[in-house]
Amino acid sequence: MVPSGGGIVAPASGTYDAGSQLNITATPNNGYRFDHWSGITGNSNKASLLMDTNRTVTAYFTKVYSLNVIAPPDVGGTVNPDNGTYDADSRVTLTAKTTICPYAFDHWSGTDNDSVNPTTVTMNADKSVKLFIKKLTASQPVAKTETVWGGGTVNLTIELNRFEWVQGELWDPYFRVDLLDPNGKIIQNLGGKFTFNAEIPGRYTIVLHNGNTLVDAAYKLSYTIYH
Repeated sequence: MVPSGGGIVAPASGTYDAGSQLNITATPNNGYRFDHWSGITGNSNKASLLMDTNRTVTAYFTKVYSLNVIAPPDVGGTVNPDNGTYDADSRVTLTAKTTICPYAFDHWSGTDNDSVNPTTVTMNADKSVKLFIKKLTASQPVAKTETVWGGGTVNLTIELNRFEWVQGELWDPYFRVDLLDPNGKIIQNLGGKFTFNAEIPGRYTIVLHNGNTLVDAAYKLSYTIYH
């Protein structure tokens, strides 16, 4: 086996009757995983070998390290991917996300770059990573009221930095309301009380559609940005 301390192979080297069928198993030691064989076709660590000639078989193992990720669940902090086992010297990309307003990413400990999100971790040893979350501060509330003519639309834009939250309320049951991200993609349908998080920075657009072609209708929108 390669490396010599990577695992064991059973049955071991020996002499076997011509035409016999051997069931061979490669079992990795702690801190390794089975990778592949030479001399046997297949990717499973369990293989069958017909002794119709002299055979040389080698099991190859790969060193692995464990990654432990700690995120504060009480403020909706999540990390993808989370705990796992990864090949030695591989680089794992970690992305933090918060799902509760008004909390946002602050920094990491234990990564290649603790100040950015996403970040990476180089698996040259067992690693423990912790995500730190901060509570954002509310800006002055904003209120907007306008009448939209029958069958018309109105666009309201909000400029946001990454990880800022918007919390608000919209009054009027007659509108269909879409929230578009800076790339123009609809990411949410708004109505009543709402919150959304700026996962990418830029200009977010609230689009109000008055579906009644015969009636002009007024809306009232109020919101607060947390930054």
